[in-house]
Amino acid sequence: MIELQKVLQLSKPPDTIEGVDVSNLQAAKPVVSLVHFEEGKPLKAKYRLYYPRGVEGQNDFAMIHEAIYRRYSNAETELPNLLLIDGGKGQLQAAVKALESSGRKIPLCSLAKSKTQSAFTLKKIEKSDERIFIPFRKNPILLREGHPALRLLQQVRDEAHRFAIT
Repeated sequence: MIELQKVLQLSKPPDTIEGVDVSNLQAAKPVVSLVHFEEGKPLKAKYRLYYPRGVEGQNDFAMIHEAIYRRYSNAETELPNLLLIDGGKGQLQAAVKALESSGRKIPLCSLAKSKTQSAFTLKKIEKSDERIFIPFRKNPILLREGHPALRLLQQVRDEAHRFAIT
């Protein structure tokens, strides 16, 4: 958590982290999962599933916006020290707008899965590093595989994904 604080330039270590992921089963029964971690460990009693009410079709950005707004618009909802979104810049921007609409402020970031790239001259597929995006920063943060901050974010993201598909 201290490494993550340094990487994201947070004012304090994120001892509570909530992670959000969208799951669409072939555009049917979309769900947004929210998982809760305290001191780096999952706290399943605080997990939530959000079923989009006002979103037509497979629109991950709108589903993220709706779920985050529903989660944090209540002034009595306890805020995490960090909100992690599964996805890239578009998903992160949807979360930023939802928090602005709710009037709440939470440090947040998104984690984008590795991209595969084809090198035509080498005729092989290579993986790029996972990318961490933070609001109002153009370029992603890249950490080496196995970095403690990256591992924690991956654990939260993977748990949000697992919870969404179950």
